[in-house]
Amino acid sequence: MIRARSIVCGIVVALMACSMARADAPNKHSCAATKGTMREQRLAKLVCIRTKAIETALGALFDGHETDIRLEFVGADDSHYPWASMSAYDPARETLYFRRTVLHAPADSSFEWALAYWPYYRDDVMRAEYPVVGIIDEALWNTHLRRAAHELGLSWPHEDCGVIDIARRLGCEMLVSATEQLSHSPATPLFNANRIDRLWPDDLREFERRAWTRGGREYREVRRLGGLLLVEPLVREFGAPRVFAYLARTPFRIENDNVRLSALRYQERARSALAW
Repeated sequence: MIRARSIVCGIVVALMACSMARADAPNKHSCAATKGTMREQRLAKLVCIRTKAIETALGALFDGHETDIRLEFVGADDSHYPWASMSAYDPARETLYFRRTVLHAPADSSFEWALAYWPYYRDDVMRAEYPVVGIIDEALWNTHLRRAAHELGLSWPHEDCGVIDIARRLGCEMLVSATEQLSHSPATPLFNANRIDRLWPDDLREFERRAWTRGGREYREVRRLGGLLLVEPLVREFGAPRVFAYLARTPFRIENDNVRLSALRYQERARSALAW
């Protein structure tokens, strides 16, 4: 049986430096691996570097609060093994679980490409060469989202993503799709934002009747591009970390079968909540 080894990685978001402290706090380090094998400590260092990269490019994670996150690397025989992806965060245990296989990735050689957030996503060769950086980014964003949702007794993705009712499911999927795209793409795809009638349909039931024609392309467009139209303006105003935390705490549900009016109300409420 492979036992899970653990590393305590204290991420102090207000400082967010991995090997150096800020000038106004010269003796305080924001992220450190206190135990574990050499491979585990290198991976923990890479987590710290990417946390810093996100903060520099997009803003502080975890609402800027001092945060301790426990990293554990587990095998397939462990009850916490993340089957759906390479990592999973448990907010109740404040633990981020990685598959142990991630430790075989070349960590040291990827440090240079990990220092800045967006250059990694602009370079296809580097993404193919160092997938571990993308794995860590996904883990950090999911941790950020799940921690925020957990504060209000919610899960992320919201449970609405698994229901049959399109008014609940589509709204949930729009939020999830937008967070995935905006956290991994330095530029949003080009689309005609003036065609709100197609991306935010006024009659959800009519849309549902035709949504699965042409192989479901129209449904996918509303989920993907309609989600971007909903979330991207908020990210431009308030930054991805703050907006993502709001999304995690605030499910988007389509009211009166009208996606357009529901989206506009959601944006209005978000701006009101975030403008502090």
